Amino acid sequence: EEMINGRYADKFKPLLLALISLFELPQDESIPDDEHFIEIEDTPGYQTAYSQLIFAGKPEYDPVAGIGDVRKYLATNLAGLSSRQPGKVPGLVGQLEPSAQQCLNQYLQAAGVNIQ
Repeated sequence: EEMINGRYADKFKPLLLALISLFELPQDESIPDDEHFIEIEDTPGYQTAYSQLIFAGKPEYDPVAGIGDVRKYLATNLAGLSSRQPGKVPGLVGQLEPSAQQCLNQYLQAAGVNIQ
């Protein structure tokens, strides 16, 4: 609600555009030049059963753990926000550039929801 009517209302459109842009970027599968890893299987005499790094046991924090499809999550939450604030979300979405609107419409269709 703060993102629509409150002090963050001016951030809604840029944030939504940033999320859509992030979702539509191709996955970077390149390996940077400074990352050279030795394959453990290729190292003779290395026993993985007894070799554990000190900080290997610390789980890495994942802010989107438990969210399967982020596009669907965005679409369903926008639909929920739209149902709580009728008429507001479509007006803001209508201010996005056409390519972002098209992507968002695809997310909404795939999730089986709509904004009102």
